[in-house]
Amino acid sequence: MANLVDKIQDIINNIDSNIDVVSTDGTIILVCDTKWITELKFVKDELGNEYKVTSFVENTSVTVTPGTGSPALFSGDILVAPEITYFHGSPASVNAEYNRLRQKTSRKTPFIWLVEPYESDDIGLLSPFTDNWKPILYFMEWLKGDDNNDKQNNLAIKPMEALGDAFEDAVNIDFTIKRTTFRDKRRPRFGIDLTNRGSNEKIIDEDLSGIEKRFDLSLFKTSDCKC
Repeated sequence: MANLVDKIQDIINNIDSNIDVVSTDGTIILVCDTKWITELKFVKDELGNEYKVTSFVENTSVTVTPGTGSPALFSGDILVAPEITYFHGSPASVNAEYNRLRQKTSRKTPFIWLVEPYESDDIGLLSPFTDNWKPILYFMEWLKGDDNNDKQNNLAIKPMEALGDAFEDAVNIDFTIKRTTFRDKRRPRFGIDLTNRGSNEKIIDEDLSGIEKRFDLSLFKTSDCKC
């Protein structure tokens, strides 16, 4: 039997975070895809030089300022999207782990959270699968305490939809996984759903928005070993 926590980590490791640069004048980088880039996040060139995003136009351009020790002008051929943090656990444990991270808030996100506990199915001996899980994942981005609905949508929801799409792409290139249907739900102002009241108490102690993704994850048997 495989381990779901490890399998989700493997999928995240296979997410393509590289963006081809069309052209640049040093501070404005023209691209055809902004992936999950949003304001105040940190991106890199292919050499690891770091830059802070000051603004962006979705799937068009990214404007940056150099990080400490990085060249003043961006001249790379590749723009690397912000690093992804991975959590797994119950709401209380993930909230505690999130708060223990020492880096600034803008570096803690985006994060992907595998909610535990999760459901799984017993697999019969004649099944072509070794495991079948029903994971719930949250794809979350920090937004600096802004109640404007357009900013929630443009600076958090849309980038997390793009990250969710990139996660699906990584699933679909993994031929140990059965093709599946993903069910998404927008989660602006991440909180606990209350009937007819939207979100109230925060699940994570931060101003977060993003998407929820549910799906069945089944692994094919890859060996006839009887050990």
